[in-house]
Amino acid sequence: MRIYENESKVEIKIESEPILVNMTIGKTRKFDLDGDGYYEISVTLLDMVEGKPKLEVKAISEPVKTEEEKQNKTEVSDGASTQQESKEKQTQEREGNKRITYFILTVALAIIIFVVLIIITSQKSKRRTKKTK
Repeated sequence: MRIYENESKVEIKIESEPILVNMTIGKTRKFDLDGDGYYEISVTLLDMVEGKPKLEVKAISEPVKTEEEKQNKTEVSDGASTQQESKEKQTQEREGNKRITYFILTVALAIIIFVVLIIITSQKSKRRTKKTK
């Protein structure tokens, strides 16, 4: 990278292998311009105004992440979403278990009421038969 200055302007010349990227507004990309394993610049597309990009360019010095490190980051975020899905599944299972419990209690209560009615009815019929004798 070379910078040429005069009183009213700066000319910046970046020499590297061509790098072609597509960016969306709000996204930041880091670039290793000389292949030394370190990102030298960070570019953020801030906005598009009348068809012209508004960019933020920063000089940085950060180690380039290897594919393995990127994969590990993806796995960690996947793990977080897996944990969330697991919690949601547990909540759904608990709700299902509550419904089953309420159903069983309702059926048991109905059976108890039915048995009590049968006992009461049979006792009344036994009393009637005793009175008629």
